[in-house]
Amino acid sequence: MAAILTGLTDDPNQEYPITLPDGSTVTMDLEYWPQQNGWYYDLSWDGQSPPWQLNGMQLVANPNILRQWKNVIPFGLTVGTLNGQDPTSQEDFVNGNCTMILLNASDVAMIESTYFPGLP
Repeated sequence: MAAILTGLTDDPNQEYPITLPDGSTVTMDLEYWPQQNGWYYDLSWDGQSPPWQLNGMQLVANPNILRQWKNVIPFGLTVGTLNGQDPTSQEDFVNGNCTMILLNASDVAMIESTYFPGLP
């Protein structure tokens, strides 16, 4: 079941641990880059060996920012904003403009059928 990530702040360097239902852990490091007016993230998932990692990605508004790895990892992340644009302010998490939602495998399948029907 999808879960809103709570507790994100306006701190420009944040580490956010997420425990998945299978007991594995996703660690998300968020960093705000003022010169780029945007948030960037690194992810590490210990559910396989060696751990799956993703580094230096810009946070963008998207139904599943991890879509291209849907056949590799059992989760996804929705990033939504009130204005439909990418999060660009350091305060986006605290002022309610940006919401991140953890998706499980069935949520990812629903996103695929809703937003990307017929696409591989």
